[in-house]
Amino acid sequence: MADYGILLCDDEESIIDMLKLYLHDPAWRIYEASDGLEALEILDREAIDLLLLDIMMPRLNGLDLIRKIRDRFDRPILIMSARSTLSDRLLAYDIGADDYIAKPFEPLEVVAKVRSRLRASAAAGSTISVGGITLDLDSCTLAVDGDTYDLSRVEFQVLRLLMQNPGRVFAKSQIYRAGWDAEYFHDDNSIHVIINRLRAKVGARRIQTIRGLGYRFVKDAGKSA
Repeated sequence: MADYGILLCDDEESIIDMLKLYLHDPAWRIYEASDGLEALEILDREAIDLLLLDIMMPRLNGLDLIRKIRDRFDRPILIMSARSTLSDRLLAYDIGADDYIAKPFEPLEVVAKVRSRLRASAAAGSTISVGGITLDLDSCTLAVDGDTYDLSRVEFQVLRLLMQNPGRVFAKSQIYRAGWDAEYFHDDNSIHVIINRLRAKVGARRIQTIRGLGYRFVKDAGKSA
């Protein structure tokens, strides 16, 4: 079964630490940010499936963060906030929040809401389809022109990142973090090998090299870099 990336965004370190203790699941990758700008940086480089965020944060608050990402990020967003008036909740829902959790909260309830949202997301879309190519998120298999391919974990993670964001260019460091879940140390050969393996499956023109920048997945195989 595919793993899920969960981003915790709160300027209270104690809240982050508590949630990390309860959100302990081998299928979940936990990322943390202390403000909205840091959260945006993580969203730009990691495959995130669900956000848990506070409203009152420095540099960029939770509501402004939602406004910035909602046009390109359709994953569940759960707000955790001490601001719990009806007007606060209605505003949050209006700009794109999926749930509103009032502080102080019961951690087990948060875990239950996270599981529920991830199950709903999986049921609604357990595949990613782009230009006739389908990636199955549960079986980690790829379907191309009637052929089905089993993918290694690294192949799956890299292709998932690219297909979730068609047309977007990802730097080598972003590709490496997605595939190997580690910091990039100029390991160009490993990236080159994985990209070539994926191109052999999806077609060489589907994954373009953008010179000096990185790679992108294109919907139309007829396009060139």
